[in-house]
Amino acid sequence: MQYDGPVKLVPLGTNGFFSTFGRQTQCYLVLTDDAAVLLDAGTGLGRLLEPEIAKLLEGYGRLDIFLSHYHLDHCIGLAYLPEVLPGRQVVIHGPAPPFATATPDEALNRLLNVPFSAPLAVFPLKAEVVPVSESAMSVNGLDMAFRGQKHMFGSMGIRIGDDVAYVTDTIADEGTIGLTRNVKLLIHEVYLTDSEAETDEINARNHSYVSGVARIAREANVGRLMITHHHPRRTPAAVAGMARAIEKLAGREVIVPEESKVYDL
Repeated sequence: MQYDGPVKLVPLGTNGFFSTFGRQTQCYLVLTDDAAVLLDAGTGLGRLLEPEIAKLLEGYGRLDIFLSHYHLDHCIGLAYLPEVLPGRQVVIHGPAPPFATATPDEALNRLLNVPFSAPLAVFPLKAEVVPVSESAMSVNGLDMAFRGQKHMFGSMGIRIGDDVAYVTDTIADEGTIGLTRNVKLLIHEVYLTDSEAETDEINARNHSYVSGVARIAREANVGRLMITHHHPRRTPAAVAGMARAIEKLAGREVIVPEESKVYDL
């Protein structure tokens, strides 16, 4: 049954690659009556220690983390878990083939290991790792949908019911329209301007640009669009300018997320 209760979204990290201009790397907290979900685990995961955000998590005995992929800016925060969430049950859902070229066990055992950190198996918290290889699953009463994306070594688009879809580290792909159709809020990366997409061949093969994301939001008939995975060189003023340009092209509200702010969906 589709969850139809209140949903809160808290952006904890909105940058791509590395932290700049006060922005942490990718991490979003989604809260329903019964479920606490993190979308990606970048440096923004550390914001869970901030008093107002920690207060939001009171009463939730379990945290489900869904990783879009295994690049460092999206999963480095997993190393913070023993300090940030001691004693909390944590379930890490990571893309597996066909959504990624590695399983979560393979990827996370490489990342969270000597000499960088203690191996995940001996972390002082209850952490379970679950591979995601099917297009749908249910977690704590939430209907989740997934789609493989075009990105170096693979990435995974994520949808939670009709409330929010999270699409990052991918090109502006026609296939995203099906995953995100009629969703209330689409969180989509906009890493490049249109002119940058024409000249930056490497990033253009892996990331999205202004007019492409506007077209997806318009054709998918999403309620609102939140732009994310900002280029680390992008100033706040430049990000705001991109949002205004997309808003004109997409014909719907475009939000530049404010980290640690609570958005009611």
